[in-house]
Amino acid sequence: MQSFFKSLFIEPRAGKEFLGYFLGGLFWCLSFAPFNISFFGWFALIPLFFLFKRNEGFGTTWVKTYLYLLITHTLTVYWICFSTFAGGMGAILVNPIFLMIPVTIWLLLRNRIKSEAISLVFLLFLWIIGEYLLSIWELAFPWMFLANGQYLISPLLQWASVGGAWMVSAFVFSFNILFYFLVVSWILDRPITNKVRLIVTFSVLMPILIGYFIGQEKLPSIGKMKAGIIQPNVDPWIKWDQELENYEQLMNLSDSLIQLDTSINLIVWPETAVSYYLLDDRGAFIRKEMETFSAEHNTAILTGYPHIFYYEDSLSAPPSARWSRMNKKYYHNYNAATVFDGITEPHFYGKISLVPFAERVPWVDSAPFMKDLRFNLAGLGGWGKGKDTSNYILSRNPKAVFPTAICYESAFPELIRTFAKKGATFLTVITNDGWWGNTSGYHQHFEFSRLRAIENHRWVVRSANNGISGFIDPHGNVIQSTEYWTERILSQEIELIAEPSLYTRFGDWFPQLLFVLSLGMTGLILVRKRII
Repeated sequence: MQSFFKSLFIEPRAGKEFLGYFLGGLFWCLSFAPFNISFFGWFALIPLFFLFKRNEGFGTTWVKTYLYLLITHTLTVYWICFSTFAGGMGAILVNPIFLMIPVTIWLLLRNRIKSEAISLVFLLFLWIIGEYLLSIWELAFPWMFLANGQYLISPLLQWASVGGAWMVSAFVFSFNILFYFLVVSWILDRPITNKVRLIVTFSVLMPILIGYFIGQEKLPSIGKMKAGIIQPNVDPWIKWDQELENYEQLMNLSDSLIQLDTSINLIVWPETAVSYYLLDDRGAFIRKEMETFSAEHNTAILTGYPHIFYYEDSLSAPPSARWSRMNKKYYHNYNAATVFDGITEPHFYGKISLVPFAERVPWVDSAPFMKDLRFNLAGLGGWGKGKDTSNYILSRNPKAVFPTAICYESAFPELIRTFAKKGATFLTVITNDGWWGNTSGYHQHFEFSRLRAIENHRWVVRSANNGISGFIDPHGNVIQSTEYWTERILSQEIELIAEPSLYTRFGDWFPQLLFVLSLGMTGLILVRKRII
């Protein structure tokens, strides 16, 4: 066995070297949903560390590292190609290059660090900084982060309430370093002392044990409410061709939900559940029906819909706005949401974090000639970018303060934290998740909501057109969930929590701290010829 791994990692031939990268990519993939063999993620980076140990030169190492990341992306996010083949291939080919940025910086500096352990810790710092920065720019695709594969290890996930998903990623990277050194010693027949075994065991178990106690914390509640979920299960590829039928189905399901539980305060419909411009004159008849339903049943309805906004003149319209020949005005369409309660005037929330190219061309306001360049999904795309991060407040229960994250937005820690910091007492997520069919995609997307719940210590109410819908408590436990591609209604009593978690209060302090430490370490490396 030792000789096999030695030929795989220490002195590999081309075939076995590729096998090593494939195993690492497979372990990364298997740590993600739907497989959820989370601890496999603790070993996924080991083939990469052996590549670095061989020190084959900058160019060769860079290309092989990209190959490894390309394999991990292909195995894990292959499902993107089911909605848009060109877009999926682009994401799979390009996103590893972005993850290569911290590795590239490290490769340029690592030969000036004598200690392999310190060198890998420096890489850990850069990696976490890279994950953070790649989640806050226009081309953000925060899917392949190490924390996103740790769903079966709930105690480890609880650290997200302290330092966000970045802290969970840092633990996973650290575990990879620890096990890498154990594997090196085993392959090279170096003695592994009891002291080393104890240090490794302690370093792995302590975060999990502490995380367990964090997860047992009783969170103070300021009240309770009943929430309902509608999962209509409409094929997203044809729903825009049967607008009225879809709306009638949603109303019928909502009526059934109310008949089962008359105490529901809020009913949540999915992303673009209604195809009408609800706040425009063209959607007035639908809006009136929804407001009447809300008033009669003392409940509110949160729904996704397409919103249109017209600019008064060309001076007020941003470069990405489109021209309406019919209305002789510039306008933007928004992937939007609003709440009807039969009491207050509804206002729209426009999706802020849009899928690059599929929903909006990055930096399009700086290059408006690209506004028609997009990978179109069933006639959708070219959405305007929302700016308002205000919460909704239920008129009948003022303690019920909530945002709605639309689809892709549930992958962004800082965005969801902004809503919690502004007073949200629970969170909602509305999404479609039918674009990819019965693949890994919808499983992975559902799990992101668990991290957002833990980070902010808030209940999450998630409505997906085709599933998975469900209720998630503030410690990331799934209380109820639906099957994929089924029509379902759910109701659940949830607690309203106003107390901010450490992450909600202090934000992305952890990657920012690592950034400062990395700057200091980089300065030390550049000043001195070689550090320990």
